[in-house]
Amino acid sequence: MDYKLNLVVGEPIDFYGICTIYQPTLKDIMKFGIDKYEKLLIPYKITKEIFTINNNISDFDLLRTKIKNGDSEEYIDVLSLFIQSLKFFCKIEEKEISINAYDNSFVFNNDLNKSINRENFEEFCKIILEVNGTEKIKIEKSPMFSSERQKQIWELSQKGRAKSSKKDSINFATIVNIVKFGMDSLISKDIIKNMTIWEINNAYENIMKKERYRENLDICLVAGNENNELDLIHWSIKMKLD
Repeated sequence: MDYKLNLVVGEPIDFYGICTIYQPTLKDIMKFGIDKYEKLLIPYKITKEIFTINNNISDFDLLRTKIKNGDSEEYIDVLSLFIQSLKFFCKIEEKEISINAYDNSFVFNNDLNKSINRENFEEFCKIILEVNGTEKIKIEKSPMFSSERQKQIWELSQKGRAKSSKKDSINFATIVNIVKFGMDSLISKDIIKNMTIWEINNAYENIMKKERYRENLDICLVAGNENNELDLIHWSIKMKLD
């Protein structure tokens, strides 16, 4: 399914006539609430790798689970979040959704030909994640340990790596700030608020590609690139959408 042009121009994406995926703008998520918006992505980001479960279980089955809310004792109902997400991303009201008792698919307006099910959930998930500039949660599997001490050292290193990653990560407010001031000319706040999340993330990535290219070219002009250590592939080539 080719929807790259829809992403570039911010147009809704028709998901095989089943439903329409609307791309949220910065204004949309600010009005809805950033924290609430991020929770809506949980049903699409979780994967069976983060649970100790049967390998025959699919990510679709995880919609009927509950996960712990951070360090609190509260548990999040993934199914409830998924129903809410359909309203936010697809403008489908809860009263328009029914769950098929036979295969647990989510049927829209009692039309069995319009449903999110085990067969199409993975692709639906992929589009939602791409539209919102995020991806599935990645879990590094633990290796086999010859001693309890080795296991403790590995667990400590994982905690340290997680803290370092969180410290080095760029929050969305910083990305918006770079997009606003990092272009060749200032982008007004009204334009940015009406950009989709994908457009903002794409603009940020392209700004950084241009800057890295310019920096490397400046270094090359002064010091040369004898060992081909500098990446001098033109930024326009790296802007190609696969």
